[in-house]
Amino acid sequence: MPSLLASPDPAPQASAPAQRSAVSAAVTPTERIGQVIATSADSITTKASDGQIITFRITPQTAQILESGAQFAVNDVIVVQATEQNGTQVATTIADRDLVGQDGPPMDYDLPVT
Repeated sequence: MPSLLASPDPAPQASAPAQRSAVSAAVTPTERIGQVIATSADSITTKASDGQIITFRITPQTAQILESGAQFAVNDVIVVQATEQNGTQVATTIADRDLVGQDGPPMDYDLPVT
């Protein structure tokens, strides 16, 4: 019967935690409420009430919840759900806070399960 304490090849054991760590660090879900201070085709930057500024990357998969035909603009107050991927905040959902307030639809449906 093989010993559980000894391994003929320690390399797989040493690399396994690093692989798990990289996977768990690759996607970290967050939710943020802030005022829009800048927008572009592929990003939106918000400033929270605590003064923290974060830029979120927008992808074709980013869901946007706002009035029909509208676009997010400077001074809008928004709710952003995002995942941190390799040090970059990537928006999964961006919503006008007035549309998803206390009685609005849930926004966490698209976040990855960890």
